[in-house]
Amino acid sequence: MRTGAGNYFRDHTVKERKSRWFVFANQTGAVFYRDLPDQHFQFVDRLENPAGSRMESDFDSDRPGSGMSSAGGGTIRHSLDRTFHHAEWNVEHFAGAVARRLEEALGHREFTELVMVAEPRFLGVLRSKLSPGVKERVRHEVHRELIQGSDEELRTAAIRAIRNSRKQ
Repeated sequence: MRTGAGNYFRDHTVKERKSRWFVFANQTGAVFYRDLPDQHFQFVDRLENPAGSRMESDFDSDRPGSGMSSAGGGTIRHSLDRTFHHAEWNVEHFAGAVARRLEEALGHREFTELVMVAEPRFLGVLRSKLSPGVKERVRHEVHRELIQGSDEELRTAAIRAIRNSRKQ
């Protein structure tokens, strides 16, 4: 008996093929890889944040200064407090850029699972920027800074860290 294409699609459910991405990130950069079945990484993208290594004093070296209060006829002096921190804003801004890149990739169905490898502080900021859809895809978080090394070294270190976290 001959079956047409219509019968095939009606009788067989097509499973979504799993595709795992790894993102290695810190406040100075992020590297995205696709994990391939042959146990190799395929480079996908890199985002850089050169300002991420700058200290707060590098952004604005001026001291807060002082001003005059209108109370008491303008004779009361007080110091101006700086509440804006450029370095923190920069980290938040870069984490937002990484989250937007992941959201874009998810929209194009480039991954079904995500492994995030980042230093703990940056990982927390990044996590807060992820959309609910991307958060659902996160399978593992590795709280380590692993952004330097060859593709194979990064893959091996990430897999080892995931296995070690499962044993604990």
